[in-house]
Amino acid sequence: MPADPPSSPPRRRLVLPALLAAGTVAGTAWWWIDDPPPSPAPVAPGEPGAQAGTAPDRPVSRAELRPEAGAIPTAESMAPLPPLDAPFDAVRAQLERRAARGDAAAACRLATEYQACENLRYRMSAVDERIRSQGDAIASIADADQRERAMRELAAFGEIAGDNLLREAAHCDGVPAIEPARKIDYWRQAALGGNVAAMVQYANGNAFRHRETLDTLQALVRYRGEAEAIARRAAQAGSAEALLVLANAYSGLLDTGSRSYLAQVVRPDRIEALALYRLAAERLVQQDRDSDPALASLIDDALARLDEDATPDMRADAERRLAERRRAWTPPQPASSLPVRAIAYGGLPDMGPEGCGDAAAPAP
Repeated sequence: MPADPPSSPPRRRLVLPALLAAGTVAGTAWWWIDDPPPSPAPVAPGEPGAQAGTAPDRPVSRAELRPEAGAIPTAESMAPLPPLDAPFDAVRAQLERRAARGDAAAACRLATEYQACENLRYRMSAVDERIRSQGDAIASIADADQRERAMRELAAFGEIAGDNLLREAAHCDGVPAIEPARKIDYWRQAALGGNVAAMVQYANGNAFRHRETLDTLQALVRYRGEAEAIARRAAQAGSAEALLVLANAYSGLLDTGSRSYLAQVVRPDRIEALALYRLAAERLVQQDRDSDPALASLIDDALARLDEDATPDMRADAERRLAERRRAWTPPQPASSLPVRAIAYGGLPDMGPEGCGDAAAPAP
């Protein structure tokens, strides 16, 4: 078995190696601090594609997505979530109690906090490896002045990177690593409990990690049977992100050798994709195309490609579905900044703990 990850992010791993090693200039190394854009999950060779039925045209009922244990309202569960700046370990027990009683927002907060602390461990390791490898490279520089200058630049980068990451690490002090399946269970509980933001993240596959695939096969099988319905319920509740990732998944336009988990779940349905992209065009960009030109371009391009291959009957069917969506779904609200680049490739960035305050989706 692989060794267990450390219980909490190490607090002194970064600064000292930075002061002893040498490497690249600070300005070119900042991308190691920020999480990379998410990439769609690859399809394993020989893996069957979508096995779900065609897109349901009826509303997804609450009974179909009922949590295994119903929520029991308590004074604690009805109270606001703990402050975001509270150290995670200090509020973990409270959040776990609330989640155990069916509090979807608390389950969402647990999932995002554990994920953020896990991501932090990997980011710290990435910075350490960057410093080590660049230090090795600089050791071979023949010119003494150039070598010394590069060493000073890497030391400065190490201090900046270390200070920033160590400030984040204080939030995760004392937090144990969590089993992948348990983290996924928190995401799923929050989604089934109606937390719209968690529904979008879970349905799109963000609860799963490529490095944990073999550890989470049972959860993936379960996900495969429910992801489409959850994504549609989130879209019904007015989530612009859910609307766009669903449209992308149904369209089948992105065929570059990798697909998101959601795209692997749904059966390609270009009529449904056309209806959903038209709804997105009406609600998200038609009123003010200049507010998000990247989003307008993404939707325009998808509509043009889908319409190019559509027959008159397909266009008429898409128009009928669009009318149904207008009538039955909460209008998606333009967001201040949608992750257009990630959505274009079938992905979504990980949501932070601040996103868990979303209200529950209304009953259909």
